[in-house]
Order: sequence, then C-alpha cells, then structure tokens
Amino acid sequence: MDLRGIIPSRVLGISLKGKIVESGMVNYWLTFANNSGTAAPNGTVANTDKYKRYSLNLQIMPTKEFQVTLLGDYLARPSVNAFPVSGAPPSTVGNGVLTAALFAGYNVKDEFNVGVEGFLRSLANGQRNSDTTGLTSVSTIGLTAFGEVNVSPELVIIARYDYYDPNSDSRAKGDGVNYIIAGLAYKPNKNVQIIPNVQVETYEKLASGRTYDPSVTGRVTFYYTFL
Repeated sequence: MDLRGIIPSRVLGISLKGKIVESGMVNYWLTFANNSGTAAPNGTVANTDKYKRYSLNLQIMPTKEFQVTLLGDYLARPSVNAFPVSGAPPSTVGNGVLTAALFAGYNVKDEFNVGVEGFLRSLANGQRNSDTTGLTSVSTIGLTAFGEVNVSPELVIIARYDYYDPNSDSRAKGDGVNYIIAGLAYKPNKNVQIIPNVQVETYEKLASGRTYDPSVTGRVTFYYTFL
C-alpha cells in the first residue's frame, strides 16, 4: 500500500495501542493523525487543513509463528460539488477515502517466511459517470504475496508478486499492473546481504486493444544493517 501511495508509511499524530487479550494473542492500535503530511521542505511540521486520518489495526497471533492483521483506515477530505440538477440549488457530497486490508503471515525463524495481503480502497464520489448522470465511487484493489526460503544460513531465495488495479470499474480498462520480484540473497555475515534480483512489471491491455511490452529490470541490491 505504501508503494502505490494508498496509505503512507509514516504520519504525524497520536496513537494508542495495547493488548485486548492479556496473553498478547489479540492486540489493537488506534491512530488519529494529520491528513496533510509530516514535514515541509524546510523541515518544519505543517498541518495545512482540518481533515484527519483515523486508523484501527487489530492483530491476532494464535501462535508465535502465525499472525493475522485487520486494518480499517478512513481519510477525511473536503467535499466536492455534486452533479448539478436542473432547478435545484448547488450542493456538495462527501469525498472521503475508506481503506480495508487483511494480512496473514507465517514465519519460522531461519527457515522460511511467507505472507499475503489484500486491500480495497474506496474514494467516495471520485468520478463522474460516463453518461454524466452523477458521481460514483472509485474502487482500488491490490493483492500481494511474498516469501523467502533459507537454503542455507548464507543463502535465501526471495520472491514477491503484486497485483494492482487503481480503478476496478469495468469501464476503466488498461490500468491494471502485475509486479514481480525474484532474487537470491547472499549473507556473508549477519549485517550484510548481497541480493541479485530481477523486477518484472506487466500491464493490462487497453480497451482499444493496444498492448505494452513488459518492463524487465535486473538489479544487484547491497543491504547493510547497522544494528
């Protein structure tokens, strides 16, 4: 979701988190945050409007290896002009953004780690109908699955697949994207990883029938942990 700009990885606000079950099997995290970002270019924190973000995370951990996280996030936004109706006074309608997400992951330390996450984002009254009869919501969907398997203490196979559709309306064709990463991580010591990998992105065919060639990028990533 951070990659696609659905929800930022950091916000400025206040939060409350704790245990619902004393054992730590069920936990919560409430956040009330600014809508307008975290900092201005000069480094000062700026809050330029009155609209806020409200988030709730619920984490369920039946075992230490397995967890499920539920997310609900609402971003308040200024109202927008409603579609004009002849003889009626001008009016506005809501334009808030509601996002729901579900994550499940299973991790066995030094052996393997797998996870899957899906989200649905709805922007209220975000687009005009093609027949100009009014406004409808824009639904955005995304799905990701990832995994890593330890072949040995020094070698780890990694892979990730994303599907992203910024507008799932049947009339909005050609905007879906498939994103794939596969690689091999070499760990000469506990702080260093050298990861040759390939990134592939494929694109949905346009309604006109036009197609685009996939984007393929080979990379070598150097990763260092200071801790």
